[in-house]
Amino acid sequence: MEKDKRYFIVKPSKTRKVYSLACYSTSDDGKRTYHELPEQIQKQVTSINVRFKSGTIEAAEAVTLLKDIIAKQYRKSDVRDMVLKNSTLSAINQKLFNQYWDDEYSARILDDEKSARYDILKAIRLIDPLSLQTATASQLGMSAA
Repeated sequence: MEKDKRYFIVKPSKTRKVYSLACYSTSDDGKRTYHELPEQIQKQVTSINVRFKSGTIEAAEAVTLLKDIIAKQYRKSDVRDMVLKNSTLSAINQKLFNQYWDDEYSARILDDEKSARYDILKAIRLIDPLSLQTATASQLGMSAA
């Protein structure tokens, strides 16, 4: 039985002048099976490569765009959301979140309270196990501008 599909970026080399995406799934015995990318994703990758080769975008921007494509595929298959939804926050981060929610959102009228609550929790889960109380901006991956 195959598991969820995984994606990775193949960067340009001396012989290959463009970026590409590879997709594979792993069976229970550990064997990787590579899959052809859907036509829509192929078109997006081609568009990125055309802009990269023409100099319209830099290599870093091309990688960012490719990572966005991958993230969309993971969101479609709910892989990332399942992991984030099933994870729990550390005690200190949960306490800080509850305090923040009560201070900032308790008085607001929200169309869908669960959506905003889940979005904030998902963001906090991405930095867990770092503590929101003690971690520096550089540890959290933020630019201290």
